[in-house]
Amino acid sequence: MFKISLKYLVLGLVFSVGFSSIASAQSSDEAAQTIERLNRTIEQVKDLVESFRNDLARQLVVQAEQLRDEAVTALHNGELIKARAKVNLAFSLLKKATELALAVPVRRLQSQLEELLQRADHYVLGSCNQQAERLLQEAKSYRDKALNGISAGQIQKAAEHYRVAMQLAYQAMDIVNRTTDVNRDRIRNERVKFENLSERARELVEKCKNDHARQARQVFQNAMNFAHEADKALRNCNLNLAKKLYNQSMLLLVRAMNFCPDHLRGDDVSFAKIKLVQLRQKMEDAQERIARSQH
Repeated sequence: MFKISLKYLVLGLVFSVGFSSIASAQSSDEAAQTIERLNRTIEQVKDLVESFRNDLARQLVVQAEQLRDEAVTALHNGELIKARAKVNLAFSLLKKATELALAVPVRRLQSQLEELLQRADHYVLGSCNQQAERLLQEAKSYRDKALNGISAGQIQKAAEHYRVAMQLAYQAMDIVNRTTDVNRDRIRNERVKFENLSERARELVEKCKNDHARQARQVFQNAMNFAHEADKALRNCNLNLAKKLYNQSMLLLVRAMNFCPDHLRGDDVSFAKIKLVQLRQKMEDAQERIARSQH
C-alpha cells in the first residue's frame, strides 16, 4: 500500500509554530531559535521533495534556503524586522513545496481509498456487525473530510484524513473476517455474481439497437431496482429475502440480455453465465416446489 510518513503529515504544525514564533520574537536569541526551527523544516521538506521527485517543489526549497541565509545575515546585522520577514517568506515557500510534493501522492491515496471502500462495502454489507458498520461509516466520513480538504487546498490535512479513513476501513473488514458466517458469505457471493452480470448486461443493453431495445432497457432497470431492494434486505440482515431478490434481479438481467441476441451471440463467456443462472434458478424453483408439496 502507498504510505506517507507521519513526519510529512505534521509539517503543517511545524509551519504554524514557525509563523507564530518569528512574529512574536522580541530578541535576537528568540529569532535565532526560530531560524533553527526553519533549518529543521527545510531538511524535512527537502527529504519529502526528493522522495517524490517534484522539480518545482525542489526549486521552492532552494529559494527557502536562500531566504534562510539572508535572514541569518540580517540577524547578524541587527536587522530583526528584516530577518523576520525573510523567515516568514521561507516558511511560506516550504509550505507550498510540501503541498506540491504531496499533491500526486494524495491523489493516489484517494484512488486507493475508493477501491478499499468498495471492498469494505462487500465485506460489511449484511454482516449484521454494528461495530464494523460504524467503523465503515467513520471511514467514509473521513473520506469526505479529505475531499473537503483538497477543495480548500489543505493537502496535508487531506492526506491525514485519507490515512485515518484507510485504517478504519481495514479495521471494519478485519472485524467481519473474524466473525465469519456461511449463509452471509453465500449471499455476498450472490451479490458479486449479480454485479459481474450487471456490468455485462449494461454493455449489451447500451449497444442494443433492435426493436426490443426499449424493452431491454426497462427490464434492465427493473433488475437494478430488485438489486437495490436486495441490498436493503442484506443491510437489515434478512438473508433469505436478499437471496431471492438477487436471484430475481439476475433473471431479469438474463431477460434483458436476451432482448439483444445479436450482441449476445458473439460473447460465449456471457452466454455461458446466462445459461448457468437459468439452470440454477430452475433447480431452486424445483426444490422449493418439492419442499412445499411435502408440507
